[in-house]
Formats: sequence, structure tokens, C-alpha cells
Amino acid sequence: MLNDMKIHLSNIPSLLFLVALILKPDSGFAQTTFSSPATKATLVELYTSEGCSSCPPADRWLSTLKSHDQLWNTLFPVAFHVDYWDYLGWKDKFANLRFSQRQYDYRKAGFVSTVYTPGMMKNGREWRAWRWTNDPVEDNSVLPGNLTIHIEKNILTATFDRKPSDIPYVLNIALLGMNRPSKVGGGENSGKALLHDFVVLDFQQIIQTKNVNQGWQPITLQHPEDTDAVVAWVTMTNNPTPLQVTGGLLR
Repeated sequence: MLNDMKIHLSNIPSLLFLVALILKPDSGFAQTTFSSPATKATLVELYTSEGCSSCPPADRWLSTLKSHDQLWNTLFPVAFHVDYWDYLGWKDKFANLRFSQRQYDYRKAGFVSTVYTPGMMKNGREWRAWRWTNDPVEDNSVLPGNLTIHIEKNILTATFDRKPSDIPYVLNIALLGMNRPSKVGGGENSGKALLHDFVVLDFQQIIQTKNVNQGWQPITLQHPEDTDAVVAWVTMTNNPTPLQVTGGLLR
């Protein structure tokens, strides 16, 4: 988890954070802007693995959200593939140790009972109701601040309009792939043809710096050229609970 970095912003009436994310020169993303709703949006995180025999139903459920009427408006799904089942005979090509660690961080924070797959989180809390509902969006009157991301000429900028805090904010950015097929050749799902949506291809966390005029420092993203979507959310340092979320399709 990120270490605390105390800053004092009491003399600043409002906060506008800016981060420049320098993308790969040949990515060629078209100019686009995504902005969160006024009320708090819903982030759904699936922790899954191609090496887990009980995960394909959860993967299929997440794919049904492609037809949800609030997708990319108040609903933002992401699928983190963990690596702790790779030893069973199949190495998940989408898995990453950092994604597994994120799930362990949720357990350490007390927001999930144990680390398991398929594991679903909704707005930073364990959520098992996905098994009997297809609608994770709830009526929410909370006004957490507006999060906007803008992409132009391979530069992504993000602004978060929220009152300052002594604990720095963290910008979380997930680059996603859609309609990704995979033929599993070993392990518990051997022989199965799987199809993944909202799968996290690259994940970065940028902590607020002491220089509030610049907000987060620029960062180079190493990501696949065929990224389909982006989801960004803001958290507090050492607390994975999302405060606000935005994102959408890039192509």
C-alpha cells in the first residue's frame, strides 16, 4: 500500500489536481474527454483467474454489463487477473502480481473477508450479490467531487474538483481490453475457450505530490497498443476505497 505523505492545503479554497500521463508515442488515441457524474459513480472490481474453475461464470456475468444502460456513465467495471493460481498448470497471460497484491491490500484494510476468486468488490467493499443480480448500481446522493480525464495527442490529463485533504489523493488508472479470447491449455479450465471483457492490461497509481500547483507528477505508461477503454478513480493514500470514478471506450 502507498505510504502516507502529509501535506497541508488549508490555505487553498479549492483543489484542482492535474496529472499528465505520457502514453506510448505510437498509441494514437483520439482526442476525448470523460467526466464523472455529479453523484458518486460505481466501481466494480472482479478478481479472477483463468486458472480457477469457478471463475468463468463470474467473467461471463461481468461481460453482461456491456449492455447495462449506465455503463461508462455511473457504472465502471474492471477485471483484475491474479497470479496465485498459476501454479495449477496454466499461466494466466493477463495475471499480474500487482493485481494480486491489490486484493491482499483490501483484506489488510478489512474490506474483504479473505483473498479468493472469483472475488467481487463494489466501491471498495466485498460484494457477493452479483450472483443473484445484474444491477450493481445504487441510488446515491453523495457528491464526492467531479473527476474528469482528457486525452489529446497521447497525453492524458486528470482533474479532481474536491476540497483539499491533509492526506494526499491517489489517481488510479486502469487500461482495459474488451472481447479478449483465450484458449486455455492446462490447469482447471483446460480445453475451455474463454472470452474476457473489462480485463485490466495495465494499472498505474499516482500519488499526489507536495507541489499542489502541479498535482501529480507526469508518468510514462507502458501499455498495450490495442487498449480499448480506460477507467480512472481517485482514492486516499492507504485506503483503496474509490471516491469518484470516470472513464469510457477509447475506440
